[in-house]
Amino acid sequence: MTIIKKLTPTLNRRLRRGAAMMTALFVMAVSSVLVISIMDTETLQYSALRNTLDWDRARYLAEAGLQHALAELEADITWRTGIGNTTFPAGSATSPASSGSRK
Repeated sequence: MTIIKKLTPTLNRRLRRGAAMMTALFVMAVSSVLVISIMDTETLQYSALRNTLDWDRARYLAEAGLQHALAELEADITWRTGIGNTTFPAGSATSPASSGSRK
């Protein structure tokens, strides 16, 4: 019996060390999954924001081109030559009717 009593504290310490390691590994795994899911969500939100900005920029550029063409028509009702390369606030655009006369 004395040998068993001497081995019992050593065996208990080994079991506790193993349980602590398993708990630490479990906490690390859960933390890793949480961080990866947060990063994935943030990346998706950033892509959606970028698409929205590009969409808005294209819409405003198209509206600017339309307003420019309407202003040309208001100034000269016989205007049919088109709009060449014109710089708008969001970039540069070319009118679809850049040359030619239509009546």
